[in-house]
Amino acid sequence: MKNLSLGLGLRLLLPLLVLTLIFGCKKEDESENEPQRTKFDLLTSNGWRITNFLINGTDSTAALFSTCELDNIFNYNSNYTYSIDEGPTKCQVGNPQIIETGVWAFANNQNLLVLEPGSNSEATYTILELTNANLKLEESFYDSTIMSTVTYTIHFVKS
Repeated sequence: MKNLSLGLGLRLLLPLLVLTLIFGCKKEDESENEPQRTKFDLLTSNGWRITNFLINGTDSTAALFSTCELDNIFNYNSNYTYSIDEGPTKCQVGNPQIIETGVWAFANNQNLLVLEPGSNSEATYTILELTNANLKLEESFYDSTIMSTVTYTIHFVKS
């Protein structure tokens, strides 16, 4: 009788042991094998298109941008230059395809994106998010006409 119960116990435990070995072993996460991309690589590896423009948290995209502007592509190049391309839809047929160019830089441990550093038209944006698919920038400034701080948050997606 002891042998019978021992055999029955082994028959019940063996499948559980096999299932534990099969499903209990964690598959190696493939993303752990991929090298970590730097902010420089993420920013310069593709163009970016605006999807949302918030002013003090309110979505103002439709009020500020026409459809032909929302397909513009912002390119940050590895030689620290940038360009804004009209994208597939030009707002004015006679406009050049590239509507703006300049230089860019990182600052503050690559947490800030600076356009036209050192010039009168310098613009500094805090990088809120930078991934393979998303770029989110924020700029705050004091507007003396309304005597208040205004914050722009711009969400870009990979073009």
